[in-house]
Amino acid sequence: MIGVIETTGSACSVALFETNVSDAEREPEPLATTMSAVENAHDRLAADMFGDIFRIASREMSDLDAVAVAVGPGSYTGIRIGISLAIGIGVALQIPLIPVSVLDAIAWRCRRISRLSGRSRVLSLVPDRRGELYAALYNTDPRFQRLTAPYNIPSDDVLGMLDENIIAAGPGAALVLDGDESLESPGIRVDATLIGLYAVELMRKGLCVAPAQIRPLYIGGTYTD
Repeated sequence: MIGVIETTGSACSVALFETNVSDAEREPEPLATTMSAVENAHDRLAADMFGDIFRIASREMSDLDAVAVAVGPGSYTGIRIGISLAIGIGVALQIPLIPVSVLDAIAWRCRRISRLSGRSRVLSLVPDRRGELYAALYNTDPRFQRLTAPYNIPSDDVLGMLDENIIAAGPGAALVLDGDESLESPGIRVDATLIGLYAVELMRKGLCVAPAQIRPLYIGGTYTD
């Protein structure tokens, strides 16, 4: 079983996923998930929410095989809170962590949409706190692959990057496209379910780390909350 922590945005969320990942083609369903209704209260709520999710799912924390955590990009403070919580759980239970990039998770979620639309690339977009966007470009067909390192981009530059082969996705895409129906933009929310879907794939591939090895994904060098 994988516990999932997402604290990179204004509202934190947690989820539980089964560790049975033998069927790579079947999208896993969360056992339970919950999101905070109070924004920017990760330090007060995340740990309690993570404990409560086991009661909701009728499971025990000792059943965990790994903890997945969103490592960024996003809120500097939120990232630190989520990673610190994941490390504490990993050390206490002596289990590995699964670091998940929010941009990677967005693109992974778009694989089927990309295939159905005949577009083989996804541009993942997440707004930062300075009016710009965090971005990365991915190939989704025939295999999933990140084509660029994550980077900052002014929102005005995004439209010039899009063509008939690229889907813009993530919460940043809605800000840029602003209702332009000629461009694809799947509605994707960054939450623990999104992070958990990709975490299951990473665990299937054995891409876990020891708690001491996990690192945040900071982009651009200057973070403000």
